[in-house]
Amino acid sequence: MGKKKKEIVKSTNVKSPIAKYTIKEKLDQLIVLKTKLNELGLDVYKDEMKDLGKIMNEYLKNDVEYYGKIPLPGSKRVMCIEFNNNKKSKISITLKYDKYV
Repeated sequence: MGKKKKEIVKSTNVKSPIAKYTIKEKLDQLIVLKTKLNELGLDVYKDEMKDLGKIMNEYLKNDVEYYGKIPLPGSKRVMCIEFNNNKKSKISITLKYDKYV
């Protein structure tokens, strides 16, 4: 039996630039999220929605990414917020059950 020939694979160490959301794309997605939250009736949580508004403004104007939670008292729900500048991940708000809220 003879030796097997190994193929030489050239690696490309050139990284592609990270695609980021534009202000218009961010604004469009944030408007969709805000209207969905209002349709679900979460506009009754005035203080929590005010906090969310501040977070959205910081994200939109200053490109400040945010990962966190805002509890919704009395509903046993928590808003899990993920605002990314990178297009690889979505801008999202998820309502999760939490029996301790």
